[in-house]
Amino acid sequence: MMPENGQHNPEDSMAAYLYGGPGGGHWSTAQDLLKLGTWIGGKSKETTFGELLKNHGREFYNDGNVWHAGSISSASAHLTHLGDQGLTVAVLSTTKGFCQATAVAEMIQDHLII
Repeated sequence: MMPENGQHNPEDSMAAYLYGGPGGGHWSTAQDLLKLGTWIGGKSKETTFGELLKNHGREFYNDGNVWHAGSISSASAHLTHLGDQGLTVAVLSTTKGFCQATAVAEMIQDHLII
């Protein structure tokens, strides 16, 4: 169920009720995603955690970089931590269309990494 201060795309009548299913779905804030990405980035430098990511996190970890994205037709989220740059980008979008947050995150990364 949507939290009291939650936001969703009003064009999708079901969006407020989607969470915790096989496709993911969890209520969060961009600030909390940023904290998570920064924490994971720091932990990935630790030997034990880094080895766990390398061995079991291939779907979202490669060469010190961590990323994950998800979307439904009316909302999307994207989280990236670029280890070499020490950059974490978290984007949430209620724009209609799949992977809108990923497109914004990639634009941010392209402008910040020279």
